[in-house]
Amino acid sequence: MNIKFRYKIGAFFALIAGLWILVKTHPKGLVPGPLPANVAEKVSVKNGVVTIQTPKGTKSISGVREGTLTLMKDGTSKLDIRDYGWEHQVGMDGFVNADGGALGLDLRYFYYKQFDALIGLGYAPLNKRLDIWAGIGYTIHTTWMSNTTVFIGYSVKNNPVAGVSVRF
Repeated sequence: MNIKFRYKIGAFFALIAGLWILVKTHPKGLVPGPLPANVAEKVSVKNGVVTIQTPKGTKSISGVREGTLTLMKDGTSKLDIRDYGWEHQVGMDGFVNADGGALGLDLRYFYYKQFDALIGLGYAPLNKRLDIWAGIGYTIHTTWMSNTTVFIGYSVKNNPVAGVSVRF
């Protein structure tokens, strides 16, 4: 059974559209209430989203992977966020290429904001072939999908690959 390439591309775009709809229709979290009288500032970090709540308002910063919060002696705070860096996070992926569908493992080794550089190894059960690939991924930062990356890339067998990866 050989699936035509145009159907694979169509399935990939249907998957992306489905993920986009899922993210846009998922209910948002609870809106934080007012701060207690004895609290000057509240900082929370959840799934790559930093929320800073002060009496003047609330500010959310998404896509945060690494940062430093410095509390000053005068009571103010400073948040330094690193936009890029090296990482080593292992994930499991599923992707389509010229050999059909494949399952495998990947490694994220560099990031810039929500983009990742990945390398992976996949196994296509229909053709019983291993394939090594490298690609670029986009990490979806929401409160419930922060470990999911959508990626495209190229394999060592000169095949384009596209798929979804979930970080362990």
